[in-house]
Amino acid sequence: MHWPKSLMVPTKRIHLVTLFNKTMINAVAGEIWECGVFNGGSLCLLLANRPDPSRFVRAFDSFEGLPETSEHDNYYQKGGFGNADYDNLMGVVSLFENVEVRKGFIPETFAGLEESKIAFALIDVDIYQSYLDCLEFIYPKVSAGGVIVFDDYNINKCKGANVAVDQFLKHKPETLIRAGRCWHIIKEE
Repeated sequence: MHWPKSLMVPTKRIHLVTLFNKTMINAVAGEIWECGVFNGGSLCLLLANRPDPSRFVRAFDSFEGLPETSEHDNYYQKGGFGNADYDNLMGVVSLFENVEVRKGFIPETFAGLEESKIAFALIDVDIYQSYLDCLEFIYPKVSAGGVIVFDDYNINKCKGANVAVDQFLKHKPETLIRAGRCWHIIKEE
């Protein structure tokens, strides 16, 4: 078993943890979610920086690679990221309390979580339809003051993510915020 490496560049990891810590310090109600886990580098970063181990963390990934892509997606194809080391991740995650890793495709893997409240969500699903599915399910569940981070926003290889985020937020009150390399929103009332 080894600690998973994050695919995020170091400066982005710093900004992610800073946003995460601000959300935790502000005591925003709800769980911590990550969609698109791959080998778990970002998930373990959040778990290691969680100030209250009783706050529940949920993580979602197919661990079989990406689903079908759309005409909005310009780089990644079906099956991309299919080489995740699920067994290693589960070994590392077992060191932490109050964490659930759900294996399956989004949005089916959200089943049973309709009543959830979310304080912090990291969406790192790379492609248009997965982003849209995440936003449609997660956004209404985010508490006021909660944060949604869009890992793939403004990334050249992830044009579909940009399209989905822009379309979804078009008629929402929140504005995209850039903190270094972390694009996110802070949920309004």
